[in-house]
Amino acid sequence: MTTPAPSKKYTDLVIDLETLSTRWNATVLSIGYQFFSPLTFEFGPKKEILVEYAGLTQQNHHVCNGTKKWWSKQGEDAKRVLTEPNRVALGEALNILTADVVQSSNTDSLEVWGNGSSFDITIMDFAFRTHLGREAPWRFYNVRDVRTLVKTGQLFGIEFKANNSFVGVKHNAADDAEHEAKYITDIITSLNSIAYTSPLITTKTKMKESHNERANE
Repeated sequence: MTTPAPSKKYTDLVIDLETLSTRWNATVLSIGYQFFSPLTFEFGPKKEILVEYAGLTQQNHHVCNGTKKWWSKQGEDAKRVLTEPNRVALGEALNILTADVVQSSNTDSLEVWGNGSSFDITIMDFAFRTHLGREAPWRFYNVRDVRTLVKTGQLFGIEFKANNSFVGVKHNAADDAEHEAKYITDIITSLNSIAYTSPLITTKTKMKESHNERANE
């Protein structure tokens, strides 16, 4: 019997949520995510999970009238997230995500990105505790913020968020996650190039290499 080859492991994961609120306990419509490894330009599995959101308000999930009004103004393809059948309970959706995280990454080192320091990942943390009674399957200190990275890139003249064309349906969680993964990759690799040409970084690198050489003598 042939043993299946291990799945490819990716270093990063970006999660995008579509919700009915912007609060930390927002009612979740769908979970989209994209695995990727920015330093090697590799993109892995991408998925959208539609969540059965009826009744979530009885489980302390928030619905905002302003967000409902915002959804009413979106295109028909985007609004599919409100009416599409074949949905799963939020707890089941979290279990699917967990299985994918275990299969496609090293959970101890996986860097998890959300678009905003208090939105996607904060909502996910609340959902994991509320519906599964446990923490999310990644380390809290490996959570990363896309908007902070974008701002850092702008300080160095990097505008990849604005310059990357969007492929797919805007406000489709999986397509949004894929788009974010692409410009995260572009910004990280650009900052990495800048770092390696910086005199300060070069000096520190040489000092570290010299220290390592002396340690090995």
